[in-house]
Amino acid sequence: MKPIIWIGLTLAIIGFPVSSVNGETQEAAHYTQAQAEAGEPAYQVECAGCHMSDFSGAFEAPELAGANFLNVWGDQGVDDLLEYVRATMPPEAAGSLSNRTYINIVAYLLQANGIGPGNEPLALEGAGFLLSSGPAGVSTTPDSDTTSNTPNAESAPVVASNRTTLHETVAEFVPVTDANLRNPDSGDWLMFRRTYDGWGYSPLDQVTRDNVHDLRLAWVWAMADGTNQPTPLVYDGVMYLPNPRNIVQALDAETGTLLWEYQRELPNELQRGFTTMRNLGFYNDKVFLATKDAFMVAIDARNGEVIWETKIADYRQGYTNVSGPIVVR
Repeated sequence: MKPIIWIGLTLAIIGFPVSSVNGETQEAAHYTQAQAEAGEPAYQVECAGCHMSDFSGAFEAPELAGANFLNVWGDQGVDDLLEYVRATMPPEAAGSLSNRTYINIVAYLLQANGIGPGNEPLALEGAGFLLSSGPAGVSTTPDSDTTSNTPNAESAPVVASNRTTLHETVAEFVPVTDANLRNPDSGDWLMFRRTYDGWGYSPLDQVTRDNVHDLRLAWVWAMADGTNQPTPLVYDGVMYLPNPRNIVQALDAETGTLLWEYQRELPNELQRGFTTMRNLGFYNDKVFLATKDAFMVAIDARNGEVIWETKIADYRQGYTNVSGPIVVR
């Protein structure tokens, strides 16, 4: 029986401009270029610490530009968005900014999501719908500095490339078996949460309450830039580490020495936005990576070379991966 790879595939519904809801014409969302320009420095000071400068979000702070954001706010009024921001942000001092600052920040977010400015300023009331077509005669096409990470479903797909840097081949590698996955060695961590029951428990007992105060730093490894929530896999003394932007590294778990690095060169339109990869899959001699451009890639655990890759879905329709696979039989 062949192993089955389970993956978590996210569909972010792409929002399109609308001019009516339930058959009723809606007022367009308005803001001025001056408001958006004033909103940028305010956003960097008040918001970027959690939501990141490129709107990609981090941990509990969601993305503020692109398909996921538009899926949440696309059919709600800008009034609602503005009121929500005023009522909840900043997290520990909600409502502490001036009304003008909140308005400018929201104008900056509208621009980041491809809604063009007009002549009428954004105000606390009557802001219209987020995905409306904008003031008459004003383009809603974002410029190059404010393009969201929403893929264009009508454009030709860009095929990603793979790049591997080999420093040292994993020596005396023994393939991972079904038995290993069902009952891993105490020093191994072969899947997300370690075992199929999802306990996330390690049976290692070398560190105890009595000696934990004696722990000292052994080594440090700088990961790739970006937000991340990784679960490294460990097998026979090698750590397989998922990094932001679909980078996978194999490290000697004892010394922190880099053995090999794999990187998927993503299309430009996917370089921005949420780049987290939470976990990998492991079976036989392969490490499995579910990529941001909705591919499954099998990487040789010994040297980082690509063994095969297969398309799961069309990223231009908003599909992506943020969690890796689990191999089951």
